[in-house]
Amino acid sequence: QNTITCSPGWYSTGGVDECLECEAGERSEEGATGCFSCPQFMEYDEQIKECVCQDSFIITAGNKCSCEAGKTLVNGECKECEDGRFKNHFGTDSCNVCDTDVIQGALETMN
Repeated sequence: QNTITCSPGWYSTGGVDECLECEAGERSEEGATGCFSCPQFMEYDEQIKECVCQDSFIITAGNKCSCEAGKTLVNGECKECEDGRFKNHFGTDSCNVCDTDVIQGALETMN
């Protein structure tokens, strides 16, 4: 029984037999016995060898990636809320519609 060490991106169950390639989107370190994929909204950074937030996302408590306040998830990216909408918390949920009475009142106090 030969023991083998597989290259990054490949794995061997128990370090024996042959090296098998990780599925698309999965990673492994040298000598791995299995592959892993990064959590939602994260991608693997080859330089630092760990999962990091994708562009447009920020890291939140609990090491999760999310949209910052004022942004919402649109087609897999955090985008600014549309005009007339707001979001005052982290998350991928939708932006809320601004209350027109509140906006009107704020404008009146500014004039």
